[in-house]
Amino acid sequence: MPTTEQVTSDDLDRLGVEGLVAADPESVIAELVNSVDSDRLADESDTRYALSLAAEIAHRHGDDERALTLYDRAIAAPDDPDDPDGGFTRACRAEVLADLDREDEALAALRELRPLLGVDPGAAEYLTAALVQCGYDEMAEEWLTDALRQLLAQLRDEELSEDSNEAEVLLNLGRQRYELRGTLEKTADDLDLFVEELDGAVEEDAAEDEPEEDGENGVAALFWPRAEFDALGTFWPSHAELAGATWDEHCANVERELVEVSAHGAPEIVLVPGSAAELRDYVSEHGIEDIDLDDLDGFFEQSHGVGEPVPWPPGRNEACWCGSGTKYQKCCLPRSRV
Repeated sequence: MPTTEQVTSDDLDRLGVEGLVAADPESVIAELVNSVDSDRLADESDTRYALSLAAEIAHRHGDDERALTLYDRAIAAPDDPDDPDGGFTRACRAEVLADLDREDEALAALRELRPLLGVDPGAAEYLTAALVQCGYDEMAEEWLTDALRQLLAQLRDEELSEDSNEAEVLLNLGRQRYELRGTLEKTADDLDLFVEELDGAVEEDAAEDEPEEDGENGVAALFWPRAEFDALGTFWPSHAELAGATWDEHCANVERELVEVSAHGAPEIVLVPGSAAELRDYVSEHGIEDIDLDDLDGFFEQSHGVGEPVPWPPGRNEACWCGSGTKYQKCCLPRSRV
């Protein structure tokens, strides 16, 4: 039942998790909407976020008409600094339109967002997810390719700072295109090779700056950083069944599992980055021919991983746990909800 207490950003995060896994989400949707209607948000800029969460929960539970109404309210809400153009919210709304068999409207809404691919670091993620969800996989690749080539041409004669917005946009465009083309089973081209080289450099820098975290008193879960995930395919051809067909799918699977664990009252949760080389040695040492869940559990118990444990979840405005460099709110948080 709605209360009169102020609702913080952390409260909204918690309500979002609860609503997505709840058997009956009505009370959570009501609490989110009431927090807006009764002016109980601690930060007014969270209005769009609160209404978007309510819409997302309604959509996940099959109430698409209600979801559409809530998304319309969210888009009309005051600007959110984490979604300044409303791009993420509008992309989610387009998915609802597609589920309501209003494909022409959905595609028109997504076309309006296409220019954001060149300026919004999160656009590659949420637009690709929306296009794929609506069945436009090939179009998603075309949009990513055009945006990536245009940005590369624009930056050709400029010195690019590693922490600039342009660098983040470039990296995310390349990664999304790389993952999508892998899913579509396309032969690697010049842009794919560019992304592989760029990703390797970024991951080396991230490893040097990785903070130390103590995960001994929490629940630990295994995940594969991008480079380690790619390496799995060299000796574990059937890894898709347990680890995911693509790195994006793997991250989405991990995020969903942790949402479930958290919803059941788990204590502190940390993610341990797996090492493909260690798994290969473990498999060879134990004579394992077909890796199963028990094998992964045994490996996890003795693995040292490729870095320190990563706390989960990060704040929605903090860097995502997967190492992409993008904010959690625009990376693995929405991944789990596609």
